[in-house]
Amino acid sequence: GSTAMVISHDDRYLYTTHSGRQILKLDALTLQIIDFITIGENNSHPAHAIAISPDGKHLYATSSREAEPYSSTFPTEDFVTVINTGSFTVEASVYVWQIKSSHIRVSKDGAYVYVINIRNDLVTISTLSNTVISEIPLTGLITSFGIHDNQLYSISSVYNSSDPTAPAGNLRIV
Repeated sequence: GSTAMVISHDDRYLYTTHSGRQILKLDALTLQIIDFITIGENNSHPAHAIAISPDGKHLYATSSREAEPYSSTFPTEDFVTVINTGSFTVEASVYVWQIKSSHIRVSKDGAYVYVINIRNDLVTISTLSNTVISEIPLTGLITSFGIHDNQLYSISSVYNSSDPTAPAGNLRIV
């Protein structure tokens, strides 16, 4: 089944995760499959979330695979896969240590992609180099976040016993 979807900015295409590692490109009007791509490797887990660049030329998908060697402490290695929407091919896979959230965001100018890792760091990926350029520690247990005008908005909906000053269920602006 599908875990995430996004519509192109011109409303022509619908991109959705499908059957684990596949991402489908559909005609948004007829819902006919135009193309599909399989991301990850045989031991990969499903794609979790997808986002589209402001210019519509790239999709960014979070996914994971079983760690090699396998560790019960950190059983997966996580990635942001960069997909060219024109050729519908993978351009890059960016390793991100333990992505926690199924949310992924792209900055308004398309220069950065953001995810949250299991340490509760806001991970910033440069779309120019397709590399992680920063990891900023956040407080509370972040369950969702958004970026607007270079401002991070995050929701912490679970009490964090390691940070008694972090309010539960509040919107935070960082």
